[in-house]
Amino acid sequence: MSTKDVLLFVGRTGNGKSSSINSILTEERTQPGNDISFYVENNLVLIDGTGVGDSGDDMIVDPEDLVRSISRKLTDGFTALVFVMKYGVRFTQQEKDAVQTIKSIFGNDVFKKWGIILMTYGDNFDLDHEDGNHTFDDWCREQKGEVQKLFLECGNRCVLFNNKAKDDTVKNNQRKALLEMVADVKKSGPYTSELLNLAKESRDEWVGLNKPETKFEASKIFGKSKYVELLPIDSTHERSNSQITNVENKHPQNKREESKQFILEDQGIHDFNHDKKDKRTKVMKRRRSCDEYDEERGMKKRCYRLRNMSIQKKIILAAVLVGVTMIIILSATLS
Repeated sequence: MSTKDVLLFVGRTGNGKSSSINSILTEERTQPGNDISFYVENNLVLIDGTGVGDSGDDMIVDPEDLVRSISRKLTDGFTALVFVMKYGVRFTQQEKDAVQTIKSIFGNDVFKKWGIILMTYGDNFDLDHEDGNHTFDDWCREQKGEVQKLFLECGNRCVLFNNKAKDDTVKNNQRKALLEMVADVKKSGPYTSELLNLAKESRDEWVGLNKPETKFEASKIFGKSKYVELLPIDSTHERSNSQITNVENKHPQNKREESKQFILEDQGIHDFNHDKKDKRTKVMKRRRSCDEYDEERGMKKRCYRLRNMSIQKKIILAAVLVGVTMIIILSATLS
């Protein structure tokens, strides 16, 4: 592990990781990119963890490439993990996913032992509290729900950054507040490469859930995926289509849909069209059942009426039937 303090900046893309690093450096040097970058100044090593914290459709870096980059570039570990968030923005599901992503990559204790929350857009905080009677620490203690849980998990190590500030005094105070929290984190010891190796299982699971093939298959149901172009030709989807074509060529229509649905379900793809057809079939069956029931009910009514008819009416009905029968026979004989 380096004798320098190594700070790994993570969080969703757009929250201000690069701007925060520039506020700490004496000269602006960072430019947003697609790879993990290192910046060294005096006794500090600042790592811009591009893509570390993105999840779902926000991901700009392929998950497998990201994990390989982490394993290759963070061999010396880090002193503290700085999770960058925006002040004045709701703690959304995307932020929750970012927290879970970072835990999947580095282990469940990473926030508790090494985490520091850095809130950007400090200028907006100053505008919201111009009276000066409300400090950032007060604001942090007043938070509720999931964001409060995150603050408590980090031991309330939260710092506010105004990355638009030009005043050197403001920048120095921000830097000093951050380094005081780094000194507190150092009591737990550094996050080492051995700890990174221990988190390999959860990291591999995260890659499996976010790899392009998984995104593509999910997009068949929920919409277009940005990873479509990364799919190999011999994909699960192509195999499914090939199997369905073979089924359609070999089986009659009444078996085709059943076989097609079985193949799609076997590949983890749900056919909503099949659901619609199945629903229509159930409706038709229900209608037929109603018609048959009505017909049967009518016959039962007629039988009931005949059983409960008086003797006189039965004799008259029998006589009428005999008369009609005789007329039919005579007509047939005469012709």
